[in-house]
Amino acid sequence: MTAFLQQVARAILAEHGPALRDVAVVLPSQRAGLYLRKWIAEEAGKPLWSPQVFTIGTFMEELSGLRSLPPEELLFEGYEAYRNVEGARAAPFGEYMLWAGTTLADISEADAHLVPLESYYRDLRSWEELEWTFNDDPLSESQQRMVHFWTMVGKLHAALNARLTEQGSGTTGLIERTAAVRAGRAEPIWSTVWFVGLNALTPAQESVVRHFRHVGSARMAWDADHYYFDRPEQEAGHHLRKAIGSFGPGLIPMGNNLTDGALKLRTVRAPNDVAQAWCAGELLKHATEEERANTALVLADESLLQPLLEALPADLGPLNITMGLSVSQLPIGSYIDALHRLHAGMRPGTGFFHADVERFLGHPFLRQGPLASAVAQASTVIRSASRTFIPAASLQEAFRSSGLFPDAAEVFTEVTDVRAGMPMVTAHALSWAMQATVGDEFATEQVYQASLILRRIHLLLSRYEHELDLKAYAALFHRLLGTARIALFGEPLAGVQVMGMLEARALDPDRVIVLGAQEGSLPTDGSERSFIPFELRRAHGMPLRDGNDAVQAYNFLRMLQRAKEAVLIWPEGAEPTGPSRFILQLEHELFKGKEGRLEAFDADVPVPAVHAAKVVVAKDEAALKAIRELLAKGLSPSALGEWLQCPLDFHFRRVLKLKESEEVDVRIAPNLLGEALHGSMEAVYRPLIGKPLSSAPLKEAVNTIEAMIKAELGKAMAEDQLGQGQPLLQVRMAVHAAQRFLRSEAAAVDQGAVIMPLDLEVDLAHPLEMAARSIGTPVLMKGRLDRVDRLNGMQRILDLKSGKVSASDLSLRELTVDALQGNKRYAAQLLVYTWLYLKERPEVDAVQAGILPLQRSASSEPLLMQLPDGTTVTRGALRAIEELLTEVVVRMLDPDLPIEHDPKSRYCVFCLKQE
Repeated sequence: MTAFLQQVARAILAEHGPALRDVAVVLPSQRAGLYLRKWIAEEAGKPLWSPQVFTIGTFMEELSGLRSLPPEELLFEGYEAYRNVEGARAAPFGEYMLWAGTTLADISEADAHLVPLESYYRDLRSWEELEWTFNDDPLSESQQRMVHFWTMVGKLHAALNARLTEQGSGTTGLIERTAAVRAGRAEPIWSTVWFVGLNALTPAQESVVRHFRHVGSARMAWDADHYYFDRPEQEAGHHLRKAIGSFGPGLIPMGNNLTDGALKLRTVRAPNDVAQAWCAGELLKHATEEERANTALVLADESLLQPLLEALPADLGPLNITMGLSVSQLPIGSYIDALHRLHAGMRPGTGFFHADVERFLGHPFLRQGPLASAVAQASTVIRSASRTFIPAASLQEAFRSSGLFPDAAEVFTEVTDVRAGMPMVTAHALSWAMQATVGDEFATEQVYQASLILRRIHLLLSRYEHELDLKAYAALFHRLLGTARIALFGEPLAGVQVMGMLEARALDPDRVIVLGAQEGSLPTDGSERSFIPFELRRAHGMPLRDGNDAVQAYNFLRMLQRAKEAVLIWPEGAEPTGPSRFILQLEHELFKGKEGRLEAFDADVPVPAVHAAKVVVAKDEAALKAIRELLAKGLSPSALGEWLQCPLDFHFRRVLKLKESEEVDVRIAPNLLGEALHGSMEAVYRPLIGKPLSSAPLKEAVNTIEAMIKAELGKAMAEDQLGQGQPLLQVRMAVHAAQRFLRSEAAAVDQGAVIMPLDLEVDLAHPLEMAARSIGTPVLMKGRLDRVDRLNGMQRILDLKSGKVSASDLSLRELTVDALQGNKRYAAQLLVYTWLYLKERPEVDAVQAGILPLQRSASSEPLLMQLPDGTTVTRGALRAIEELLTEVVVRMLDPDLPIEHDPKSRYCVFCLKQE
C-alpha cells in the first residue's frame, strides 16, 4: 500500500518536476516534512532542490513576519502589559501567574478564531450582568469583580498585541490573525503552496488557505478515508467534511483502506501500566529486523516512556525516540523543590527549619559520590543540635568543619532579595549537585538542564524588573522545569520509531503498537482550561470539547488507515476503568462481522519482579548466646511483645541493639511524649497514695497538668520547639487527654466510686524458674508497672498508654503462644505484669490487669484484660501463665525456628516488610 506522503511526493514531482525551489509545502509536523523529503528524493532518483517545508505554525510565522514567543517570555510580556493597563491596581507577579496562563491562552485562541474583539469582550462583561438583569438585584461583589476582570482582559488583549507587534513577535493566535490579514497584501513568495495532511484548521488558517486558492497557487492534499468521511456519525471526519466542503477534494484520491484493507487489530489488556511497556518489549523481541524497521511505537500516555526504555530488548537495533524525558519528573525536579522548600521555611534572623534542612541534605544527589561522607558528617553535626530552626551561621560552620566546599555553605544563605539572591543560591546548589554526582552522566545531564533554566530565568529577570517573592520564583522555576526535556537521539528514518500521537500524523508505518489505549489517555479527557463560558465559546465559533474529541478520533483512525497490523495495549487498572472508546467503536462498527481481523488478549509477559531480599537469621551459637544473655539480664513485657509481633524486629532491637534512624521528625517522639505524660500523672497521684481519692485534687490538677507536661518535655526539648507546628498540636492533644482523664476520674469519685492509689512506677523482677530448668539458662522477667490501685475492694494493676487501644486487643480466648500473636501484644504485656506482681506480692490473692488509654474521650475506667475465666486473675492461674511464658522462651531459643519477619506485623522498625 502506497504511503500518503509518497503519493504527495509523486504529485508534486508530476506537476513541478525538479523545479521545486519556489514551491512550499505545509504539513502537520516537522517529522512529516522529513519523510516527505525522503520520498521526493527516492521518487526523483537524482539530486534536486527541496521545496520549502513548513508546519502550519511556521508557515503562519513566515506570512505574518512575527516570531512566536517562548511561554515564559510571553508570561513576562503579559505582565508588562497588565501593569500598564491596571497601574496601581496591578496584582503582584505571583498572583498574576495564578490566572495568566489560562487568560493568555484564551487571548490567543480568540485571535486564531478571528473573533471580533469589541463584541466579544462586551459579551463577556454582559454575561455577569445578565444575572443582575433577571434577578433585579444589584451586582454582587464577586460579579463586580468579574465585570472588572473582563474589562481589564479586553484592555490587556489590545495592549499585549500592540506591545508584541511592535517587537515583531506574538502569541500563536496573534500570528495567525496577522497572517490572515497580510496574506492578501504581500507579494507572492512561492509559485505554489501545497497544504498536505491538515485537518482541523482555525478560521485564521482557513482565511490564509482561501487566499492562496483565490490566487490559484494552493494545492490541497487531504489524508482521509471514506470510512469516517462518508459517515456523518463518525466524529473523526467532522473537520475534514467542513474543510473539503470549502476547499475541494484535493489531489490525492481518498482511500477506502479501513474497510477494504488488510488491517489486523489486536487489543491487549495488561495488568498495569508497567506491564504495557513489557508487553511492547516482548512484541519487538520476537519481531524480525524488517518488521522492526516498519514499526511505530505510539505513546498515548507519554508517562510510559521511562518504563518502555527499560523494557525494550537489548538487541533491538536502530531506535529513534521523538519525545524526551520530562526534567521535572527526574531527581533534579525533587532536588530543586527541596531547595525552594528549604528557603520557603526559613525565618529571617531565626534560621532554616530543621526538617527542611534534613530533607535537602538527604536528597540522593548529595548522598552519592565523593562528597557523600562529608554530607553525612555535616548531617550528624546538624542533627545533634536538636533545634527546630537552625541559624544559617551554624549550618555554614557545620559544612566548613565537615570539609564541604563553599558552594554547600552558600546554599544556606538567608535570602532577603529574591531577585538577586535566589538565582545565586540556586547556582550554588546546582554546582554542589554537579560535584556530588561527578561520573554519573545522566545526573550531569539533569543538572545541565536545570542550569539552562536558571540562565533563562536570569535573562528574564535582567530584562524585566518585576518584583518576585520566593513563591513566584519557585512557581516560575517549576513551570520551566515542566517544559524541559532530556532529548533521546536516534535515526529518524531507520529502525523502531517511538513517538506521541501528534507525531504520528501523516506517517504510515506497517505496524503500529499503541501504549496507553485507555479512556482518559485515548482520547485525553479534553478538560482544556479556559475562563470563557461554554455558551460564549459556541456563539463566537471557538473550539468546544466535541471538536477536540473529533481531532483525536481523526488522529487515531488516520494512524491505522494504511497499517497492516495494529496492537492497542491498555492497563486493566485504568481510570476510568476500561479500554478507550475508540477500541469499542472499532469492535462494534469497523470490525463487526469480520472474523479474524480483530482479536483480544490478556497480556502474559515476564515483567521482572522486584522484591526485597528475604532476611532470615539462623540461630547459630552466636545468636543463641546473645539471646541467653538477654534473658539472663531480664526480659521486659514490651520486649516480649516485640518478639511475639515479629522475631526479626525483636532480634534487631533487643539482641543486636540497633538504634533507630536519627532522621529528624518535626513531631515529638512518641516515647518522649509518653514519658512526659507518665511523669506528670505520677506527680499528680503520688501525694494521694494510700488514701481514697477525693475529687478536689484531681480537679485542681486539671488546671496544672499542662504546665507539668510542658515541664517534663522541657527536660529534653527547647521551649521554642514546643510552641509551634506539630509539637504544639501534640502538646495540646496530650494536655486535653490528661485533662479529660482527670475530670472523668473526679466525676467517678463524686458518683461514689472508692478508688485508692496504692503505688506508682513500681519496679518488678522475678526469675522464670520453669523456663530456666527447661533451657538450662537463668531467665529473669522484669518490668515497671505504672499504677496499682484498689477500686471498691478489688486490687488493680494498670498500665498507662497514650496511644490507641481497643478492648479486643486485651481479650484472650486461650493461654497459648499462638493466641498472643498478632494484635495481642498489650495482652501479653499485662500477662507478664500480672505474673510478676502476684509473684512479688504473695499477700495479694487476686488482681485485675488493665490499660488506661488516654485517647479514650469520656471515661477513666481502664480496659481490663479478659482471660478465658474472666477479668480477675487469681493465684491459681500463675502456673498456666508461667507455662505459657516458658513456651515463649523455649521457642526463642529453638534452633530449628529461624529468626524471620512476620508478614502480619505492622510495627516493625528495622526489618523489611516482605510479602
